[in-house]
Amino acid sequence: MIRRMRKIRRNGQQYSLFFIRPKENSNAHKYAERLASMDGVAEVMVTEGECGFVVKAKNPNIGEKSPILARNSYKRLTSYYQYRSR
Repeated sequence: MIRRMRKIRRNGQQYSLFFIRPKENSNAHKYAERLASMDGVAEVMVTEGECGFVVKAKNPNIGEKSPILARNSYKRLTSYYQYRSR
């Protein structure tokens, strides 16, 4: 059996990841579209459980100035590197 080594690429672009708790009885698709339309947002993922949305943003301050996000509705982490197989 021959195993192929996958090439791994490292991207050093910095992103902020926002883990957002959804509002009760909100339309997930409309809310995701509103999040995705914010300046600096690169990607929005709809998930299940306590964290209903994961937002990948180039702008680390989107949560502070956003009328869409309540202060206690999200947690923010910073991603310094991303590793992907080619």
